[in-house]
Amino acid sequence: MTTNKVVEMILFLLLTVLMFIISSGQKLSNCEFNVTYSGQPVIYNLTRLSRQESWQTADGENRASIFVCHTPSQCQNSSVCVLRQQDKMWNVVISNYGANWKTAQPKINRPVLELVGTQPCYGGRNYSAEIYFNCSSAERDPVLMGVRDSCTLLVMWQTVAACPVDKGCVFGDIDFSSLRHSDYYEVVADTGQKYLLNLCGPVRLDACGNIEHVTACEVGKNNSVTVIGQLDGHHVQMSESTGIALHYKASSKGPRTEIQFICNASAANNSPKFVRFSKKTYIFKVGTPLACKAWPQECVVLDSNGGLIDLSPLRKNNDNWVTQPLSSGVQYHINVCGPLNPMRTHNCSVGVGACMTNSSSSVNMGYITSGPRVTASNTVILEYTGGSPCAGERMHSMQIKFLCSKVDGVPVFVKETASCVHYLFWETPVACPSLVAAGQNCLVRDKQYGNMFNLMVLHSPRGGYHLTTEEGNMYLINVCGPLNKTCNGQEASVCLTTHDHRSFAIGYVNKTVLYDNGGLRFVLHGEGCNSERNSSTVTIILLCRQGSDLGEPEMFSRDEECNFYYIWNTVAACPPYRSADCHVTHNGQYYDLSQLSDSMSNHIVLQPQLNLRFLLNVCQSVVFGKYASCEYTAAACLVNLSIPDPTRSFTNIGDVGDGPYFENDKLKLKYNGGDICLNQEGPDHISTVITFECDNSTDHMPELLPGDVCVYEFLWRTPAACPVNVKSERPQEDDSCTVAIPGRDNRVNLRPLRNKIKMVSDLDGYNYTFVVCGNLSSSHCGNGSVGVCQFQAQNQSQFWSAGVGNSHLHYNEGAISLEYTDGAPCKDGLTRRTRIDFVCEMNGSERVAFIEKLDSCSFLIIWYTDVACSTKVECFTPARSDTAPINLTPLVRLDHNYKVQIRNDTVVYINVCHPLLPVQGLSCAGGSSACVAHLQNGSLTDEKSLGFALGPVKGDKGRAYIMYSQGSVCDSGPNYSSKFEFECDPKSGQGEPEFRELTDDCQYQFIWKTSVTCEPFIKNVSISDGQCVLSNEQINASMNLWTLAQHGVMQVEEYSVNLCSTGTVMRTSDFKLYGTLTSVVFDYQQQQVRLLFTGGAICTSSENYKAQLLLNCDREAGSSGPNVLTLCCHGHIAGKQA
Repeated sequence: MTTNKVVEMILFLLLTVLMFIISSGQKLSNCEFNVTYSGQPVIYNLTRLSRQESWQTADGENRASIFVCHTPSQCQNSSVCVLRQQDKMWNVVISNYGANWKTAQPKINRPVLELVGTQPCYGGRNYSAEIYFNCSSAERDPVLMGVRDSCTLLVMWQTVAACPVDKGCVFGDIDFSSLRHSDYYEVVADTGQKYLLNLCGPVRLDACGNIEHVTACEVGKNNSVTVIGQLDGHHVQMSESTGIALHYKASSKGPRTEIQFICNASAANNSPKFVRFSKKTYIFKVGTPLACKAWPQECVVLDSNGGLIDLSPLRKNNDNWVTQPLSSGVQYHINVCGPLNPMRTHNCSVGVGACMTNSSSSVNMGYITSGPRVTASNTVILEYTGGSPCAGERMHSMQIKFLCSKVDGVPVFVKETASCVHYLFWETPVACPSLVAAGQNCLVRDKQYGNMFNLMVLHSPRGGYHLTTEEGNMYLINVCGPLNKTCNGQEASVCLTTHDHRSFAIGYVNKTVLYDNGGLRFVLHGEGCNSERNSSTVTIILLCRQGSDLGEPEMFSRDEECNFYYIWNTVAACPPYRSADCHVTHNGQYYDLSQLSDSMSNHIVLQPQLNLRFLLNVCQSVVFGKYASCEYTAAACLVNLSIPDPTRSFTNIGDVGDGPYFENDKLKLKYNGGDICLNQEGPDHISTVITFECDNSTDHMPELLPGDVCVYEFLWRTPAACPVNVKSERPQEDDSCTVAIPGRDNRVNLRPLRNKIKMVSDLDGYNYTFVVCGNLSSSHCGNGSVGVCQFQAQNQSQFWSAGVGNSHLHYNEGAISLEYTDGAPCKDGLTRRTRIDFVCEMNGSERVAFIEKLDSCSFLIIWYTDVACSTKVECFTPARSDTAPINLTPLVRLDHNYKVQIRNDTVVYINVCHPLLPVQGLSCAGGSSACVAHLQNGSLTDEKSLGFALGPVKGDKGRAYIMYSQGSVCDSGPNYSSKFEFECDPKSGQGEPEFRELTDDCQYQFIWKTSVTCEPFIKNVSISDGQCVLSNEQINASMNLWTLAQHGVMQVEEYSVNLCSTGTVMRTSDFKLYGTLTSVVFDYQQQQVRLLFTGGAICTSSENYKAQLLLNCDREAGSSGPNVLTLCCHGHIAGKQA
């Protein structure tokens, strides 16, 4: 593939339109250019690029220097020159690669800026440079893509300076026009109300009723459109209450729209979010680096040992680092990974990273154009380049060498060289690597708090997770094991299949998981993602999402270097956490603070003056993660940003406890039991009190109040603190994509599934791409009204609409479904249609399956998701004081269904407390837990649902039963149902259902003999020398303990467990006896054997030491090493036994 093709591929993936042709060539003041495009005047301002003396970009042995809007003598009045290293010095080899501006015809349907030099190349041509500008809010250095025909440099430059200047979208020197979307942003409020809007430009003409110059509209239930913003008169302004905001108005007296720009230096996208409707104004917010006073550089680097070094704690927001004055009076003013903050002590220009001052002047030391780097000796270097002119046509620059030290030092001047490089060194703990824990077999331990993260639960036994991009590329991803089929002939965990059917194994199997102070990630390496790359790197970042949802990976970004990044929000990345009831009734009013509980992020309160950050959650633990590695029980956490060591910077200021309460008619929430209070005048432990005030007009962040010693008090004004029957002024709720369940108070809301593009395949070689409650933004079927697109996998030019999307959910026979109709014509005058059934999946895993073609024109897809759950089905009997509950959870199947053959022509598929898993050709109502079908020539026909798992398990003392109800309509009576009676039989293991009868009232009845309902079998045992066998007379089985450890002795940390000669547990550090084996418990429900050791040494005045050895059945474990779970007077040691 040629360099031109590489450039073309990259540019086609860029987010926004490139800089238009600079056709007039007229240079204006302060580096502005007037351009005429399609008859319209356009202005580009490159001033921000001229603030740096030169921009450097390299490719192998060549280095190009680019000078914007000035031409220093180094390049002989040229804007671009090329240097090459000779005798360890960089010398100019081609001095004039671009002297004058020249228009160029578009390449790949995009314009470029061409600079033509005066230095001859060959063939009658001069050297020249083509700069492919990309309008983007992400500032990047120019990238040298290559040289075409030995004469033309090809440079790609991603910068906000390449965005056309929109005077209505400029505030000071901040231009927000790079946030403009090529079509529009779609925003869905929490109520389900949909809005279409754009930033600094109109929405696509057909989006809001074919009305020109519309910037925002509200979309009604019937797709009716109300204009709430127009381009005429739009402007950006700042106020103390809202910060920087973009304002639209629909008419002189009509509604207005306000879009608040929120500083977020790491924002990955610029999608607005709806905030509220107040005083005839629709208010949105969008996070963007443009709203920050300065754009910080990435401040993280890995050393050669995998240690993570993060210099961001040294970045200052209010002042700067200042060195001690030298004898000459010179001082250096420095910020780290960000520009200097304006101060009276220096007079350097905006954006400078370091500045040298004396009594009379300020000298620019350079700009921060890249993050830190690590040398071969693992020294961290930060460089500032492009400073003020220096002697000998050089420019001032600075290099800081950071030294890992326990000393919290300051920057210290070392020397200035003849080439005007200023060297400083800095001792600081921040430069010490935070060693990344590497766990094997998808297990990794949090060494600070002790939790073991088990990511094996994310492995998909069905082969992987499917992701499809709008470009038609498909990714198949698995972790902790391979995909169920090879990729490009290789075993892999991540497989990329491009739109032209080429496959690349971009991630080989790697079960190593990396842990770094709360952050979890997999890093996989594989073959190149195209024919020009030799390798790829896949990084999967795991983020804690409290709840039960295992989630699935989502594409975050990829680059031209074959680096792929995925985000995975999952409960598997969460340590144990607490939650509390978040409701309270007071004076007859009901209050619910649960809407402030967040399962994925925390509420943050900043105290920049004190360098403190507070992390809060409501009625549940702080969400654990990178930069939030608080104690698992903490609902409030204090982060001291001035302490770089994460083991010392987090303070628990209150555990999750009781729910909200009223005190003196004020709604409060109190978190007690934080870390020990070190102030003798305070209480024993730190606590936090949050007072909530009802405020329907706005939603404030918590505000820190003065409080008592070791008691942190916050005031939180929010609509969530209002009684639930008090409505705030918001748009009317739109019920689209929700459905009411008969007999239930709540509605099932499938809006979280919107915008997720899914693809499934059938057995006939067709793929089906679809979205929920709407139409695909793009697909093989085009950009029209297509909710499902059917296309041939091997010939993608063959495609058909399989239904127009809508948001009208149906509930029928226990199943939630969407019907997409009016697709492409089919046979017999019919059109294609698709039914999507949504099935409750309580364990949090989410998967989509194509079930069958209902006929040649109708298709059935089933989506298993916890979003479709209206109530939680408990799979155990209620707890009673006289007997333990019976738990049927071990019988739940997650890989295949139980199958019972009744007659040669009838078969029943069954699952326990859980919907049936997909069966090809079986089309019972989605969510059915039992289904009967006839067999006809090997095909399943006449399917009937035998009910849904709606009710609880009942029974006690070895017997239990469960009923599935609301099945298909029965001709001879009420709806079909099924009943399963479970009988204790220790010898049956988990057992299988057996058909008993079909009753007159259409109920299928089954008997199920199983050990799961049996009570634990307890027997007294004693170990005699040489006898190392435990027997279970109930099932006529025995267990040889010799297999657990060499010579019958296990060493577990500092404990010795002797199973076969003495039957004792002893702590080897002080030879303290923890007990002798006296009894064994065979627990059939838990599939566990517990060995009880009692009569140990004295622990307390009332208790002796004792221990338990827990053996858990795991047929794949072999004899894995045990773990000590808890120790005090009781020792618990857990292991696995096949």
